[in-house]
Amino acid sequence: WVIPRATKARSFVSGGDMGYAAPARGSGALSAAPTLIVDRSATWTQLNLAPNGPLRIYSSVRDIPAVTDLATARFHAELGRAVTVSTPALESTLVPGLDPATGARLVWKHTSLQK
Repeated sequence: WVIPRATKARSFVSGGDMGYAAPARGSGALSAAPTLIVDRSATWTQLNLAPNGPLRIYSSVRDIPAVTDLATARFHAELGRAVTVSTPALESTLVPGLDPATGARLVWKHTSLQK
């Protein structure tokens, strides 16, 4: 997965991620290039980041946030910010908690916005 990063200070990136699949094992294609399976490069947006307070990331994807949006949210949440990722269908917030399966100290709280 390719996740773009901000190119200027005090900014963050939304969208723009791309996913690749490696050649199948045993296919004899050791030098084959990975295959592009998800391309959201056209949705890449760099936005100004407020110096403090909650951060809301509006995902460029309708139903499930882009990987870039989730990675950005996780990074800023670990720095102590309250972070929410919004799509037209779903709102996801990172909240303090313990995931017993992974030991993570932040967990996602999802709220459906569809009626």
